[in-house]
Amino acid sequence: MINLNPRKKTGLLLFGFAMTAIFAVISISRSVQAFSTTATVKVKVLAPPCIVNGNRDIPIDFGNDIIVSRIDSRIYERSIPYVLDCSAGTSKALKMQIRGGGASFDTTVLGTSKANLAIELKSNGSKMAINSWHNFTDPARPSLSAVVIKNRSGSVTGGYFTATSTLLVDYQ
Repeated sequence: MINLNPRKKTGLLLFGFAMTAIFAVISISRSVQAFSTTATVKVKVLAPPCIVNGNRDIPIDFGNDIIVSRIDSRIYERSIPYVLDCSAGTSKALKMQIRGGGASFDTTVLGTSKANLAIELKSNGSKMAINSWHNFTDPARPSLSAVVIKNRSGSVTGGYFTATSTLLVDYQ
């Protein structure tokens, strides 16, 4: 008999080869012995030190009547109302950081969407550099505030501005 359809023959060869490979694997696996060992893993799970402001944003409104010539007079300082729930914390020694993008003219202050305008953050009345950790002991939480400042060597145009940062609290 002459087979004019070479595809059927190839399919049978592949099926036969696959079956031979399966039987070879089964034969080899019976001759291999398994080895086992015990691994011990130790992990210390820490509760989060605090929940900041109930996981909600902290809006700070500087109002709609900021006069450019009076920005550096500190009259535009606003308190930052935040709440910390540290009831799950395992230590009272904590640290705080306000993380954000620095201003082009001073990387220790929070940059805004407006050129030459920034927000200086304060902890208990002293400048608090952004992206730096500041230690405190709970429940003596720092009083935070924000004040609008400007670049002394640049000009500020009128209009709205925004700034965004993240308040972090962690163990020391």
